[in-house]
Amino acid sequence: MPGRWDLAGRSGVLGDDLGILSFDPPIRPRMARLRRQGASIDLAVAPHRYSPATVACVTFIAAVVGVLLTGCALMMTGVALAMDLMLLVPMIALAHLLLRLLFGGL
Repeated sequence: MPGRWDLAGRSGVLGDDLGILSFDPPIRPRMARLRRQGASIDLAVAPHRYSPATVACVTFIAAVVGVLLTGCALMMTGVALAMDLMLLVPMIALAHLLLRLLFGGL
């Protein structure tokens, strides 16, 4: 039926063909429709795909940045805890001293 998407032409998670998440019909029916409307389309030019080396480099950089951000978050947590202790320990020591003086070391 013209105008219907070719559901058998879906290829998984590559390109436009994401199945239920796809916002566009698969590429082959789109090209066929454009040809019927008079467009001259060269399918010899493959859709752009990232090379495995590019994917590996981006994955490596993302992993390194993720590790660095996690390390920064952990260091900031340690600094925040140290600052809390710097402010809290003198108050606890003062409260402890006052209670010992008031209640005589019970």
